Amino acid sequence: MRTRSAPQYLIALTVVVCSGLLLAAMTFALTGFRWSKPGRTVAIDFPDATGIEVHSPVRYAGAVAGSVLRLRYLTADERRTEPKPGSAVRVTVGLDRGVPALPADVAATLASENILGEKFISLSAGSAAAPPLADGAVIQGQGMVPFDSLT
Repeated sequence: MRTRSAPQYLIALTVVVCSGLLLAAMTFALTGFRWSKPGRTVAIDFPDATGIEVHSPVRYAGAVAGSVLRLRYLTADERRTEPKPGSAVRVTVGLDRGVPALPADVAATLASENILGEKFISLSAGSAAAPPLADGAVIQGQGMVPFDSLT
């Protein structure tokens, strides 16, 4: 009968610790957890937010600039008082601290890199002459054209 030696226990312990670290890394990656808090927030009203979820990416002029923090339905009163009456969903996005101030004429659209790709919110660069948006401002977004309607 053989006895177990210290190197065998060390190898088994190393495998268990590495597996735990990989599990923790995958959990953080899949949940979209971020260590830093967003610099500022912007609310975007969309007529349809299909494909957008909490932690979906937000891109400003093509570069990743933040993520979706919350989604909620607009109440009937909010829908009646909206400047654009077709909006039904309010998406709150958190922008990273390094993102420059958004101009007031920024356009928000739903986009994806390809037909089957992950959906994200695209913010246009707007014009440099426009005044900056205030933190927590609400802007109107444009929905995506469904692939079914194109065919």
